[in-house]
Amino acid sequence: KEDGSVLPNKRTWSFASLKPDEIVEFLYKNIVWDKYGIVAINKPYNVCCQGGTVARGSVNLIDHLPGLAARLSCPHLHPVHRIDRTSTGIVLLARTEQQARHLKLCFKERRIEKYYYCITRDVPSPLEGIVDIPLTASAKHRDCDWRAALRPTQSALDEANLTVLTRARVPTASSRSGAKEAVTRYRVVDKFERCALVEVQPLTGCKHQIRVHLGYGLNTPVLGDHKYSSMRDRLMPQRLPESTLTRLGIRPARARDLPLFLHCQRVAVPVDPSKSPSDSASVSVIKAPFPYQFVRVSVIHSRSKIDTETC
Repeated sequence: KEDGSVLPNKRTWSFASLKPDEIVEFLYKNIVWDKYGIVAINKPYNVCCQGGTVARGSVNLIDHLPGLAARLSCPHLHPVHRIDRTSTGIVLLARTEQQARHLKLCFKERRIEKYYYCITRDVPSPLEGIVDIPLTASAKHRDCDWRAALRPTQSALDEANLTVLTRARVPTASSRSGAKEAVTRYRVVDKFERCALVEVQPLTGCKHQIRVHLGYGLNTPVLGDHKYSSMRDRLMPQRLPESTLTRLGIRPARARDLPLFLHCQRVAVPVDPSKSPSDSASVSVIKAPFPYQFVRVSVIHSRSKIDTETC
């Protein structure tokens, strides 16, 4: 499809043919949490979370918040954070401005924990660790254009004794200023053929952080990530081994249309005490079922190493 929404098994996902009320109803059915003034949507593939022009076949969540608010019988819904259009999983909304301010403050203070699951091309080594590599935006390419010296170091971190991968930055014309701290914790949950199911926890909030750290930092890009699979040629689609393509049920010529296998599966949110007076320190864990493409690879249902209750 021209909108790049081809899923494994020749399924497609495009909002181009849906009417506004149908889109609102679709989003409503994807609500996975509605308590304490917090509404969480299990965002599907091809839904944007910010204003502006959207890709063909996609839809802008912001445009449909008034309709969704009416469906929930509340005056307004306030966006709190966003994830990429091609990512899936939990997106938080607030019913009131007060709750929105509380959640945004929690994000700023890093009191909200987000856990993603992804499928990578090849298996990260080591199987568990932390990637601590600063990122900077490139004015030329508008993505994370950093260069690193090939000097990975290993050390213990707190009591977890995890491997920490760091690389000394090499200043370039495009990256001498504006570098942001970017830290990502990861662990391999399962391996199959030349792929891995990986749980990822971003400890900072840089744009495309998970994708860059896995793709460029560990050299194991997320399946379907055509942007951060090669530092040499960013225009080429991701190259996948034949065994992986067979498992996905797609031809090599359609590899370019493969969706991103990156899903925000759960979020731990400190509840505003004014909304939950019974427990001023309560934390709500919000979970979202995995999308079709994860199930298609038959990792989720066939393994017990992750919380299968969310599937």
